[in-house]
Amino acid sequence: MEIFLTIVIALSGSAFASFFSVVVYRAEKYQGYRGILFGRSYCDACKKQLVWYELVPIFSYLIQRGKCKKCGEKILLEYWLGEIFFGFGFGLLFAFGGSIIDYLVLTVLGFLALYDYAAHGVPKKIMNLLLLLGFIYRVVLIAFFQPRDLLPLLIAVLAAVIFYFVLNKFKKSFGLGDLLVFLFLFFTISVHMVIAVFFFSILIGGLVSSILVLFKKISRKSYVPFIPFIFFAYPLSYVFGEKVLAYFATLLQLW
Repeated sequence: MEIFLTIVIALSGSAFASFFSVVVYRAEKYQGYRGILFGRSYCDACKKQLVWYELVPIFSYLIQRGKCKKCGEKILLEYWLGEIFFGFGFGLLFAFGGSIIDYLVLTVLGFLALYDYAAHGVPKKIMNLLLLLGFIYRVVLIAFFQPRDLLPLLIAVLAAVIFYFVLNKFKKSFGLGDLLVFLFLFFTISVHMVIAVFFFSILIGGLVSSILVLFKKISRKSYVPFIPFIFFAYPLSYVFGEKVLAYFATLLQLW
């Protein structure tokens, strides 16, 4: 039964990824709020409206062999990979007892990752709303449930701001959008979890970027969206974060 529920939750995550991919694409095409949320899906090449069996996350891509059935236009592989990774993240959270907040945070990160990949940035109005909601959520937690978290939160936010300015003083590799995403995380999850997410995102980002440069897919000066790495890092931090932080704490004590 647990395996079945894990699969269901994972497929639900894939469905979110499929929907967000369409939302990001339509937002980039300036189709208006009604078109973005309620417009029918269609092939961008031949304008054929897609039927329900062409919209099933993960499986439709495989059945159609990555092409439009009518005109043969290739469907972007990134859409399919996004559905897989989104589903995998949801499945991991469920398997390891993730909370509602974890699912919400991962959903937000998934949307922002897709947007960052497509538009090389974050949607300002949506990001401002997320920061406001995150701030209200943290204030409520501190006021009624976790009063001791106020000082660590302030220190962490201050450290994030200092880190941003110091890093960009030497290398323009960490954008304002990335900082805003981490501020959102500071407001919604524990400081220890944010540290773990930062560690894994840097690790994954550095590894992927190095491989792409090695195979000459990008140059050292190419823009590489960082928010997708934050998205990948979140479920990994949920599973392995405590072990990694404990390991570093041990090293500091030995040093």
